[in-house]
Amino acid sequence: MFRKFRDLIFYAGLPREDYLLIKEKMNLSNRLNIVAFSLIASFTFLGLIIYGTIVQGDVLYNIPGYLGTLIFSLVMAVLNLTLSKKFPLLIHISVYIFMYVLLGFGIWLGTIQNPLERTAAFIAILVMLPTLFYVPPIGIIITTIISVSVYIYLAIQTQFGEVLRANVVNVTCFGVLSIATSSYIMTIRAKAYNSARVSEYLSITDQLTGIGNRRKYESVLDELRKYSKNFTIVALDVNNLKKINDTLGHKAGDELITGAADCIKNSFGKYGQCFRTGGDEFIAIIKNYKGNPENIGKEFEELTHKWKGNLVDTLSVSYGMISTADNKDLSTDELIIAADKLMYKSKARYYKS
Repeated sequence: MFRKFRDLIFYAGLPREDYLLIKEKMNLSNRLNIVAFSLIASFTFLGLIIYGTIVQGDVLYNIPGYLGTLIFSLVMAVLNLTLSKKFPLLIHISVYIFMYVLLGFGIWLGTIQNPLERTAAFIAILVMLPTLFYVPPIGIIITTIISVSVYIYLAIQTQFGEVLRANVVNVTCFGVLSIATSSYIMTIRAKAYNSARVSEYLSITDQLTGIGNRRKYESVLDELRKYSKNFTIVALDVNNLKKINDTLGHKAGDELITGAADCIKNSFGKYGQCFRTGGDEFIAIIKNYKGNPENIGKEFEELTHKWKGNLVDTLSVSYGMISTADNKDLSTDELIIAADKLMYKSKARYYKS
């Protein structure tokens, strides 16, 4: 019960591990929202400044405030466009700054500029604002409690009688409503992001081994053809799979495949990406490795020699390895063909021995 409550408050109803996996995408959404709202605010207050300068009316007296808001909005937009990718913490800070500034503006309207009429503006901001960003419920709760408390304190100083009592009740009720609705919306958003993440993961992951599937391999291969210059291709094939399937059954064959995948992941996977491209066929791609890739091959061989399953005692995998460093004249596809040829030579030597 406590764990569910903790997950609801801190992770929008998801397990902590799942929430952390979608956090980056939610940060991206927050970044885009901040930039969009900041630019909208910039254009709005720039228009007000121009209008006030031309009309020379009451608006003119508000121009210093408009100018300050314009500068603030532009700074927020520029910071999140330029620095937030390198410093994700800046996005979190910007979200809360944006929220507190707007809530502070609502409090000022409702307690200082016009204590008897402008409380509705604060309530509107209070209810609407937390739904604009991806903020965990704990953040919404703290922000709402602080802003409502500040409003009530200032209202006591500036309001009186029925107006004060009605405003305090309304703000408190709508504060509770804001927490409830914002938290609910956040849980829906988080679950939607997580469902999308799971679907994406399943679409590019081999279900038996947990490594990349053929689709993921083709995607990475397209990137290699366009951009990469320093990489190593490793083509791998499990030996004796058909014999194991015929004599010990397909469960034993699956154990052999998963064992091979584990060894590939624990050796080549530490330095690159691994894929199951067919029944017993695997590919590893190592980018920008500064050492000798053959050392990784030796590490892989040691893992396969030590491997022992429940249904199968031994594991043998033939592989061929080729790098761009020694074959700069070959294209990506030619390197793959060359790696395959080396793998089949290794397989031939295995069966011959």
